[in-house]
Amino acid sequence: MFSGRSSNCFCTLEFTELLLDLLFEFFTRTLTLTW
Repeated sequence: MFSGRSSNCFCTLEFTELLLDLLFEFFTRTLTLTW
């Protein structure tokens, strides 16, 4: 079973992954529009 801290860390990792995906998509779109 997860303790509160480890589950919180896991959620933070998931959130960071989502943010990175969004940033990557945003940058690729911007570069495509700029070129």
